[in-house]
Amino acid sequence: MDVEPAGFQLDGPDPAQWDGYAATVALVEEVRAALAERTGRRPVVGWYHRMDPQITAVYGRPDHAVHAFPGLVTTHRDHGEYCGLHIHPVRRGAGSWVHDFADPGAVVDATEHCAAGFAAAFGQAPRRHRSGIGGLTEPMVATLDRLGITVDLSMERSRGDLTEAVTGIDASPVLGRTADCTGAPRAAFRPRVGTFAPPGGAPPGPDRRRVTLVPLTTTTWGPWPRRPVPVARRLLGRRPQPRVMFPNQTWPSPRRFWDLALREADRMDRPYPSFATRTDHPDSGPSRRAAEVLRALPDHQIADRIDLVDPLTVVDDLVAID
Repeated sequence: MDVEPAGFQLDGPDPAQWDGYAATVALVEEVRAALAERTGRRPVVGWYHRMDPQITAVYGRPDHAVHAFPGLVTTHRDHGEYCGLHIHPVRRGAGSWVHDFADPGAVVDATEHCAAGFAAAFGQAPRRHRSGIGGLTEPMVATLDRLGITVDLSMERSRGDLTEAVTGIDASPVLGRTADCTGAPRAAFRPRVGTFAPPGGAPPGPDRRRVTLVPLTTTTWGPWPRRPVPVARRLLGRRPQPRVMFPNQTWPSPRRFWDLALREADRMDRPYPSFATRTDHPDSGPSRRAAEVLRALPDHQIADRIDLVDPLTVVDDLVAID
């Protein structure tokens, strides 16, 4: 769960921007109880707090969510859940807040700023990370590795050409490009130095980084309408590119979402599901769609096979060690 304000265009420290945090915690409490009753296991959910320079500029401190909602953080701890780092490299542009991936130094500074805020809030360095909008760049990955991040759960199958970051209520322009990850592995891997998202992943050898990248679950089927495949495309044998399975997108049904999740996990040599959603405003369309999907999980057969855990406890099992 990405813990953040409901929008990017923040005019001031409006408490209502964080209404989605408490609503999401309540939703997870409901789903957690239903899963525990069905499976006898204790589900563990991760909470990735935004602590980037925009949060500091607007709210006065990077750890605003931890400071303003101590009861919610205590709830996470009471359930054995964990907190991680969430970054959006947002700065004030000409008339709006913009995501700036064009300046490598700014991306590195934002990453270090977040890590320092996390350490101050929790008394320990972060080991889990999620970049907003799948915005991974080589300078960011190198910085995460240097800072001791063990596992990153950001990678999306995207071309890196996103022009705006969209929430349930507004949007932020994106400057520059992130890495093209369309050819990167769909399973967890340790990236090589210099080019973290090559087709096929990192080769064995000493040039691998320590951080493990765990891509979000993707599917070649999804909420987009099915269209006839042109004859030329069929003859060439081209297949649809995998797309990320976000619970807050429009799906044919919540059950269909979990059907696809189970299908994709069964196709993996080392199966795992990895999904992300944000603490959008509870009345927004994305928030309602995500709630419907999550509430459907305990009634689906995947619930008997899925085990929601801290990624640090399983990361070595997800990657083939050469």
